[in-house]
Amino acid sequence: MEVESGDDYAVDEVERNDESGIFVVAAEGGGISRVLFYPTVIADYQARLARGIKAEQIAGKMKKLCGDMDSQAAWSGTEGVLKIMPR
Repeated sequence: MEVESGDDYAVDEVERNDESGIFVVAAEGGGISRVLFYPTVIADYQARLARGIKAEQIAGKMKKLCGDMDSQAAWSGTEGVLKIMPR
């Protein structure tokens, strides 16, 4: 992929760098109490929250990665968030 200098939102079709997420981590009592993952996409040169099936697909990839690290995660389509259970 050829990227113009300064193009922060250039999309690589192989790496899928247009699909990502925002992590929200809550700490309590010196440890992590909650991790939330909100799927995002880049569209029309803007990063935004993913919706519908696209959000579910991105969350599914993250859920698999969590499983590979022996962490459990559950997708909530109504809230649009992947809830990752701290170990």
